[in-house]
Order: sequence, then structure tokens, then C-alpha cells
Amino acid sequence: MLTLEQKLLLACLSATPKPDQLSPLIKPDMLWDELLRLGEHHAVLPLIYQALKNIPDPLVPAPILNRLQRTFVALTLRNLQMQKELHRVIDLLTEEQIAVIPFKGPTLAEEAYGDIAMRSFVDLDLLVPADQAQVAVQVLLNQGYWTDFELPQARWAGLQRVDNHLPLYHSEQNWGVEIHWQLFHPMYVQPFDLSAHWFDLQGGSDLQGSNTPEGAREGRLEREETLVMLCTHGTKHFWAQLKWLVDIDRLLTNGSEISWVKVLSLASGSGSLRSLLLGLELSHRLFGTPLCDEVMAMISGDSSIHPLAENVIVKLFPDDPERKQYLQEYLFYLKSRDSLADQVVQVVRWLLWPRRADWEVFRLGDWWHALYYVERPVRIFVKHVLWPIFSGTRDGNRGGT
Repeated sequence: MLTLEQKLLLACLSATPKPDQLSPLIKPDMLWDELLRLGEHHAVLPLIYQALKNIPDPLVPAPILNRLQRTFVALTLRNLQMQKELHRVIDLLTEEQIAVIPFKGPTLAEEAYGDIAMRSFVDLDLLVPADQAQVAVQVLLNQGYWTDFELPQARWAGLQRVDNHLPLYHSEQNWGVEIHWQLFHPMYVQPFDLSAHWFDLQGGSDLQGSNTPEGAREGRLEREETLVMLCTHGTKHFWAQLKWLVDIDRLLTNGSEISWVKVLSLASGSGSLRSLLLGLELSHRLFGTPLCDEVMAMISGDSSIHPLAENVIVKLFPDDPERKQYLQEYLFYLKSRDSLADQVVQVVRWLLWPRRADWEVFRLGDWWHALYYVERPVRIFVKHVLWPIFSGTRDGNRGGT
């Protein structure tokens, strides 16, 4: 059962929260600090402020509204600074003939919300062609960004095989830029084909079929691609933040019409159909997001969607948000995969696919990738089985002397 604060939070996040709808939800024993904590955890404080600022006094205490206003102003200023930096970085990359597609962050705030201040984000995400990622990273390194691990140029090919992005951090500002050469980590086997984008942005054919040699340009994901990406990302992270569901609602309720035929085709082709349906069902149930009849029928026809959605809703407001329940989340994600074959492949990838930690300690994998599938189980066994046993034995012996 939802608390007063949780009910008010969800009402504030609807597409058109009105004072006469919110006021009856505000009770004398409302725990305002708890509402702010929930808003911070779910990264939706700007939306809470926008919903509550027009509530007549004295329903919302002035100190609470002042705190929300200060947070909103600070976040708006930060978002504008990051938006400016995004444009600067894009200009730097395109000047080096690197095609680039910004996504999430400021781009999503403008596309889905129509206002840069309405969505919080912590970094800037950029997609570049895989064969230009190394140059893109070097451009940022030359601008004062840095990585948190050693990155020899000779090991780039190995890194790109085991990961999908590289985070960089600004030496002076409190933000980062992530250079992606794939939307999702290869461990998740959810490929998005971006080749048509790169063809167009790198001087492919125009509508008349002639070459366009003006050089690499900035592009955008289509709304349909963005929707599938958001649902896939949210499912992968157990929908731990309401912000991701609000993104879906705003994307579908603001702006131009969306092609559901294209959406369903993209989701099926990337092994993300059930993730898509789950995200849409959650957004529909929590915020009343309108869905077409075909999608509603597909949701009803998949017996996995309802229990998955219930699992998310029950755990939207955990007692301890910092506590991770890895086994439950792994099982949840497995059930969200489209088929039994996808589930089997996912388990194998979880067990054997190398991570960046493997890449850092096992250089031989750069020359023969298959060796990672031997190295990783050995490393995990030593780290999580042998090391605790022997370190515990030594600690025990030391304590008895």
C-alpha cells in the first residue's frame, strides 16, 4: 500500500498535474522530507517543484517550496552549462570529421519534455562510429578530460570488443562525457543497427542519390529508436528510477506522432520486444500513457508482462534504496528476455563474457579473444571463492596469535 508521500509523488509526475487534483492528496501529517528524499532518489525533483509551486498556501510549507525552488534553479543552471558543453564537444568532433549522435541527457530533455530544466542528468552521452571512437576519445583528452584507467592505444581493439562505451571526466567541472560505439554492452545481446545513421552522417547518398561530401555531421536517433532504447535501458536496470518511466510518458505525449509499426519492428529485431512492452505497460499504469490497441493487445497476450510489471511496482519504493538484490534482479532480467533461447544466451554471456576488469588484467585477450572465456571463470573463482577462504584463514590465524 502506498504512503501519502508516494501517492503525491506519482501524482506530481503525471503529464498535467493540476492544483485541484494534487491538493486533496496533501494531508496535515505529510512527511515532506520523505517526499524530497523520494524525489531525489527517483531524480524527479524538477517535476515535483513544477507540480507544487502553484498549490495555494498553506498546503505546501514555505521552507519545502523554497528548498525545491533552490534545487530547481541550481539544476537548471547546471543543465544549461552541460547543454553548452554538449554543443561544444559536438562541434569539436564534427570538425575532426567524426559523425556523432547525442542521446539521453539534454537531447532527451528537449525532445521529450520540451524544456532543458525538466529532466535531471549527470553526464553527456554520445554515439560515434566504432572506427572513430578512438579519435573521438583523443579529442576529449586534448580538451582536459581524463579516464579513470590506463588506456594504451595499442589495446583499443580489445577494449571495443568487450565493452560498448568509455566514460571520460572533466578535470574542472563536475560532469563527464561517455563515448559510445554501441548503444548496449555486448554482454546483453541487444544490437541496434546504426549503420544507416552513419552512412547518412558521413556523407552518404542524399534523397536524389548523389553524394554529399560536406563531411561528418551531427545526427539524432529517431523517436521510435529512442523509445525502444529507453525501455531496454530501464528494464536492464530494473526500473529503479521513476525518471525513466516519466521519460517514456513524455516522449509519447509530447511532440510528433510515433510509428508503432516501426517501434515494434525495431524492438523485435533487437531482442527487446518484451522490454518495450514492459516499459509501456508500466508507464500506462502509473501515468495513464496512451497506447494504441495493437500494443495493448500484445501486452495482454504476453503472460510475462503483468507479473514483471507487478514486480517493478512493488519495489519502486524500497526501504533501503542502496541495497542491491543481485539474484532477484538477474532473474527479473532473464524473464524480460524475448525467448528461451535469448535467456540461455544471456546466462552464458553473464558467466563468460569479459568485462573491463578482465580487459585490464588480461592482455593476451587482445590477441586471442577466446582466451577471455577461460580467464574470466578462473578470475571469478579465485576472487569470490579462493580468496575469501584463504584470506579468512589467515585473518583467523592472525587473530589467534
